Amino acid sequence: MRKRTIRTGLMIWTLLSFATAAIAENPHAMKTGNVSPDAAIDVVTRGTRLFYEIKRPGSNGIDLVVRDNSGERKIAGSGAPYEISGFMASPDGGKVAVALAQGDAKTVSLCVYDASTGNQLTAPITAAQVDIAAWSEDSHTLYFAFRRTPGAGDISLMAWNLQLAPATLQTYDADVIAIAMRKNETFLLSRQDAPTAKLLALRTGKPLSAAVELVPARSGRTLDSVSPASDGVYVLAREGSQERLLRIPARANGKIEPAFTQKFIAGCRNCRSFPGLRRNQTSEISIPSEDPIAMILADPLAPGVTIIFEDRTAGLVGLSYKPSTGHFVSGRTVPSM
Repeated sequence: MRKRTIRTGLMIWTLLSFATAAIAENPHAMKTGNVSPDAAIDVVTRGTRLFYEIKRPGSNGIDLVVRDNSGERKIAGSGAPYEISGFMASPDGGKVAVALAQGDAKTVSLCVYDASTGNQLTAPITAAQVDIAAWSEDSHTLYFAFRRTPGAGDISLMAWNLQLAPATLQTYDADVIAIAMRKNETFLLSRQDAPTAKLLALRTGKPLSAAVELVPARSGRTLDSVSPASDGVYVLAREGSQERLLRIPARANGKIEPAFTQKFIAGCRNCRSFPGLRRNQTSEISIPSEDPIAMILADPLAPGVTIIFEDRTAGLVGLSYKPSTGHFVSGRTVPSM
């Protein structure tokens, strides 16, 4: 899945009117081909099953579609009063969680669908802010962030075994503006004592006091979004009118969180020599366009990140960063089966 992170103040998921764009990269190296005049907006591969959003010719809305050996079927669609604001396929490809924004995005509903049949598996969960965070590795539990009041009040990280009611893993104060997950790691953008935001990391379910700082707040630089991928964490930032893309790489064992507590770090004279302190390896990736960034897409199960630019003549244009080469490549259309 590619988690959609949209550039807006407090909300990670929000409405956006999409232009026709092909912006997806297939992590499983399947044969690539065009799909009629439709354009894929976001493509995720899970085994032999593809999930993607498309804008049909002549349509004002976006459809979420799944395709496998049984054919293509619509899972959910945009249409008054709903707009798809994001989706996340489970690791086994059997389910897909969809966030549907209503009206002017004052409320968001979270629904889970059976990818084989398209049937809705759960009653929707609706709140001012519902951000899909991750699926468990066994595809049984969905994690999401939940805030009742738009832009204010505590935000909770919820765990939802679909056979039971959602359970609160941890609640953070209103200074936490965004939550993202990768495996058992949680990443928080927080404005606590940091008006321009800082990036924190902790093990999922732990309190804020257990967090360590990955990217500190810095005067003149605002952290806008965080997007975990399999190779690391990508952070979108702004300095004045300039867009910045930061990357914190994963360690050799795949983990990103620092190996030592803040108290230990504070008393350590040679902490830069410890490979666990990944914050010292944070790098900036040169963005190959001066066009405004509409959103970034990342998949916790795949490397790299895709940046969607608002091109004045071509509409939305996607470029995907490949960490294996350190270069950006243009987006691809839906792979053929």
